[in-house]
Amino acid sequence: MTFPKISLEVIEATAAVAQRETMNGYAMSSVLNLMESQPALTNLVNSMCGNLIAAYDDAENGKTEFAQNAMLVAAYAAYGLAMDSVKAQIEADEFNKEWA
Repeated sequence: MTFPKISLEVIEATAAVAQRETMNGYAMSSVLNLMESQPALTNLVNSMCGNLIAAYDDAENGKTEFAQNAMLVAAYAAYGLAMDSVKAQIEADEFNKEWA
């Protein structure tokens, strides 16, 4: 199976659904759901994020902790958006094929 090209309509719909939650909430729910459905890929993303954050570890600086949290939220939200968009595009393509 080839990776589907994500349409603008699917991107907009996925973003609208994601924005029903706070970014922190969406990131957390996405990574928890993806731990169940895509554990190997999610472990890879977690590992890469952990390595990135460890490279900038400065326990005495409160700004560093804030930046690390922001990086995790952004990474998990982006990962969730990408996976949700792919899933939605595949479903849309299947629906369109059945009704064509």
